[in-house]
Amino acid sequence: MMTAAEGAGRFALPVLSWPQTALQGTAGVALSLLLFLLLLRLFRSHLPGTPRPPRVLLDLGARALLLYFAAFLATGLLIGLFSGGEDSARPGGVELGMALTACMNAAVIAVVLAWGRLRLGLRARDLGLFAPRPAELLFAVLAMVAAWPAFHGAALLNAKLVQLCGWQPYQEVIQSLLADPELRRSPFLLSCIVVLVPLLEEILFRGLLQRALRAVLGPAPAIAAASLAFAAVHDVQSSLPVLVVGAALGIVCEATGSVLAAALAHSAFNGCMVAFIVVYSA
Repeated sequence: MMTAAEGAGRFALPVLSWPQTALQGTAGVALSLLLFLLLLRLFRSHLPGTPRPPRVLLDLGARALLLYFAAFLATGLLIGLFSGGEDSARPGGVELGMALTACMNAAVIAVVLAWGRLRLGLRARDLGLFAPRPAELLFAVLAMVAAWPAFHGAALLNAKLVQLCGWQPYQEVIQSLLADPELRRSPFLLSCIVVLVPLLEEILFRGLLQRALRAVLGPAPAIAAASLAFAAVHDVQSSLPVLVVGAALGIVCEATGSVLAAALAHSAFNGCMVAFIVVYSA
């Protein structure tokens, strides 16, 4: 079986010089912006947009954010407790961490949605929890394609910063998938990565946090702030490309009004990344 270091070495992005990294990153962002403008123009008659949410969502979003970060810290402590100090990158540790993360996220969402319904009278539609139309789904998937150049540029810059700081090149889950073929065949882990985690993260970051900020800040600042929070809860090895993905998902949610459209786009993106890792490692 290939070790994580060997897998990451085979899979690693090229570490370019700073001028090359800056050039490719700038070109990637510029191309993605151009593609997004083109998509928004092509789909403008099919995108309802997000109406200004009620200001009571600000209180709900603040509660969601506080509960989420408390759960985030508690999850780390529980993983350390249950693993008994063993390497958390081992197969059991990765699956345990994914299960605890999903359970914590689901618990936060359940508490916040119950509060919003019982105390504030909010409906699911107020949080963007409704099925998107086919044109909106197509826009969501194409938006992730449009984000790819910027994602690649951000990944190159992230690789440069990771090398500069002497960190491991890939986050724990990717290292484990690269190293262990059993994990790459785990239905539980793959369904969490591709289906469950994207849905829960989109409800939290786009349905609750972004909409709460949208009520007081407007679309662009709300997307930026929610994307920064989204990147902050991921490993530093992927923070910049995750920031790009978060911004793309924020645009999808803002343009379609549906958190579920963003969740589908997120699932499609994660699925493509996992498929690439599985095929590349085979």
